[in-house]
Amino acid sequence: MRKTRQHVQYSGKVGDARFSHPSHWGKLCFLSTSDGDNCGLVKNMAITGIVSSNLIQPLLGILLVCGMEKLSDDLSPLSLKGKNKIFLNGEWVGVCRDSLSLVNTLKRKSRSKEVPPR
Repeated sequence: MRKTRQHVQYSGKVGDARFSHPSHWGKLCFLSTSDGDNCGLVKNMAITGIVSSNLIQPLLGILLVCGMEKLSDDLSPLSLKGKNKIFLNGEWVGVCRDSLSLVNTLKRKSRSKEVPPR
């Protein structure tokens, strides 16, 4: 997987689809793109891009041990006050009160090889 293609309809302007997004920095190379109609729609993966083949489930268990609270169905804005959101591969999976402690615990587990590598 070296090239990505953004599928958009060609009827009308697709200017926004051709522009780079800040979240793609370090993942996609914006200097090498095709010319013509596909300009900006076909993007090459950057040399610093990483494709992860890990499953989410083992990481969810590790995050729960580190202090993450799972999302419940009865979420209210008041119940989220003072909590930090936790995203895994772009998906909101939980919240935590003490993010510094969670990050330090994850780093410690990663260094001791308890967290699978990318």
